[in-house]
Amino acid sequence: MEFGPYLILATLEGAVTAAVLALTAVGLSLVFGVMRVVNVAHGEFFMLGAVLAWWVTSAIGGHPAIGFAIALIVVPVAVGLLAAFADMTVLKRLQYDPERTIVATIGILYIIQQVTLMTYGPDARPVEPPFNTRLAIPWFEFVEGKLQMYWPWGLSTTSYKLGVIAAAVVVLLGVWALMVRTKIGLLMRATQLDREMATAFGIPVERIYALVFCMGAGLAAMAAVLIVPIQQAHYLMGGDPLLLSFIVVIIGGLGSLPGTVLAAILIGLSDGIISVFFSPTLAKILATSLLHWFWYSARKACLECELMTDVRKMLLLHVGVLALLFVLQFILPAYHHGNLARIMVLASYAIGFNVLFGYTGLLSLGHALFFTAGMYGMGLAIRLFEASPATALVAGIAAGVVVSLIIGALALRAVGIAFMIVTLMFAQVGYLLVLYFGKYTRGDEGFVIQQVDRILWGIDLSDATNRYFAALTLFAVCLMVTLHMVQRPFGKTLIAIRENEDRARMLGYDVFAHKLGAVVISGTISAAAGAFYGLLFGYVGATFATVQYSIFPLLWVLLGGAGTILGPLVGTLFMFYLIDLSSSVTSAYMLIAGVVLVLLTLYAPQGIVGELRNRLLKALP
Repeated sequence: MEFGPYLILATLEGAVTAAVLALTAVGLSLVFGVMRVVNVAHGEFFMLGAVLAWWVTSAIGGHPAIGFAIALIVVPVAVGLLAAFADMTVLKRLQYDPERTIVATIGILYIIQQVTLMTYGPDARPVEPPFNTRLAIPWFEFVEGKLQMYWPWGLSTTSYKLGVIAAAVVVLLGVWALMVRTKIGLLMRATQLDREMATAFGIPVERIYALVFCMGAGLAAMAAVLIVPIQQAHYLMGGDPLLLSFIVVIIGGLGSLPGTVLAAILIGLSDGIISVFFSPTLAKILATSLLHWFWYSARKACLECELMTDVRKMLLLHVGVLALLFVLQFILPAYHHGNLARIMVLASYAIGFNVLFGYTGLLSLGHALFFTAGMYGMGLAIRLFEASPATALVAGIAAGVVVSLIIGALALRAVGIAFMIVTLMFAQVGYLLVLYFGKYTRGDEGFVIQQVDRILWGIDLSDATNRYFAALTLFAVCLMVTLHMVQRPFGKTLIAIRENEDRARMLGYDVFAHKLGAVVISGTISAAAGAFYGLLFGYVGATFATVQYSIFPLLWVLLGGAGTILGPLVGTLFMFYLIDLSSSVTSAYMLIAGVVLVLLTLYAPQGIVGELRNRLLKALP
């Protein structure tokens, strides 16, 4: 049989993906474009739409078309109203600050996900489509000079999938008409162009923001209602739509609805068509890499900050913290002793992130790539080449240097939110590569590093005491390196770039070189943390390459205090024990974590250490 029929089938499947992705991404693009905030909870609104669709259709009963039609109307409205409530009660009070909004929406994500798990349960449940006629796919070819049609056996699609494509087209045309042909759309576009000017002309900007956030969530929920008869509803289904929507929005252009739709079509079709030639995982790698390269190839991308002048007080404070950690080794019970060792390694990872975000002002959502580069560089050196632990650690750190240098040179062509999304895309490519080369990496399963391979210079790192001191040594080195850096001209220049990049460039600083240096330092510290984590705790796995492990250091740094030396440690310690203690009280511990995150963003906007510095201890660096 010729290849053509299979290509048609792949194109149709890709068109369904593109249709749903376009609806989801347009909702995110509206929020990006008008409000200039990153809604990390967008995928959970998608998930909530699917779950509510199952509830509505199950409650209605009768012919599937009745319940589905009601769900298609009621669910987007309900999810949109919930999003508007979240905007008015949380985001509005944060004054739509980009960094605090990220943490707040992560908190909202946890709350929605946990409440859904408690009420809906962990099972994936199907929704019966309103119509589902099987349609054979025809093919044409010339036989003896005549055009003939035949029906390849087994190649078919369903009428519902075609209906999904048609419904998405209708809704997208409706959104376009709303934005271009109505007064509300005019007000949205005016707010997008210049918020201050729109306020001066009497436009109710806060109401427009609430409406936009409502529309964005509603579109995501509508996309979920359309796809749930194909994919089933599950409380963890929001991750992929969020990631793909980020990619679509950045490729299509922030706030550009036509660009967003075009990018969704490209990604959806590429996911279907490339899969005909390659395995699904490799197809995603190729599609993501190709579209990422298209993005950064198509675009090209100092105020001195007063630091603490009393160096002795700074050194005394930080040496005192290290001394306290040293003493705790002999005091803490075994459980907390092990926890603190893990926290110090993860805090070192957060220190690496803080160099880039807190001091340079570059928000990365792809730091898991550096962490796992160090982890797999170390682990594979032991597993495949039987390297010694010392050599393996050097290999892991070297891998972090190389990866951060390459990623920095490419990703720094983008700025602002675009940089954040580009780093996220690179991290996703890294995660897919780990899965694709599962023969060596063992994929999701990962691999264990045996005790005999964890003896460094005669010291058994599987021993709790040795592991603690190794973690403390890593943390001490990372802490003092960062402290030294921010006191040197290089660190002060990074802060000047963070405060006003244009002025720093005007003063003659090589902004790109300094930012690239910050990426390399940040990636190297993160890779060292990953290499030590794998060696100290004896496990290397793909879990550490997921988006979640790129979000974690952002949470730790923001909770502790971005741009503070001790903030990463305090934030990591707080988040670790928040989840640990709440999980000992209730199974709904992520709900508690989400609520606490939202409250902290509302009442401690500078983070724990940042608030202490502002209100009580001015001497804190």
